[in-house]
Amino acid sequence: MPVSTKPKRKMKSKEADVDALISKGGSVVSEKPTDAGTAYVQLRLPKTLKARIDRLNEAGIVKVSRHTWILQAIEQRIRQEERESL
Repeated sequence: MPVSTKPKRKMKSKEADVDALISKGGSVVSEKPTDAGTAYVQLRLPKTLKARIDRLNEAGIVKVSRHTWILQAIEQRIRQEERESL
């Protein structure tokens, strides 16, 4: 009985794999929030402002996430505006 080697599969090039993945596309992020009381907002900050926020957060006694820091700053500003409008 003759013995032969296993046939070699033709491999796609990595570039072809990348092109196939790009062509396949993806899904759009769902607009439905998981929490009915939460609205999702995309925020773009200048790098210099982000760095200032990070410096202030690092200087604080209690470190919080940047997200939490920004929410607290927004809340503080809203309360200030509400007090001034009375």
